[in-house]
Amino acid sequence: MLSEDVRFSMPPQPGVWQGRDTVVQSWVDGGFGSETFGSLRCVITRANRQPAVASYVHQPGEDGHRPMAIDVLTIAGGEIADIVTFGPSAFGVFGLPHRL
Repeated sequence: MLSEDVRFSMPPQPGVWQGRDTVVQSWVDGGFGSETFGSLRCVITRANRQPAVASYVHQPGEDGHRPMAIDVLTIAGGEIADIVTFGPSAFGVFGLPHRL
């Protein structure tokens, strides 16, 4: 689903990752898929007329899923071409629940 030259950023954090392998490796390096990272639940939403996904994380020992990030997607040619990720403070702006 990711284009070969997908771009990933997390404003206001510095850095932009470019390319499918680089982006996926950054997620793996960040712990995605590990037991300590926890499990995710996602809610589909929209931002600036673009599809977006609100992710909630449940880490071992926690009660419920808490807001983690909102990923705003740019789709081009049927593939995800750009992902801009915003932190949990943005959930209120979208009217998203504080817990799942």
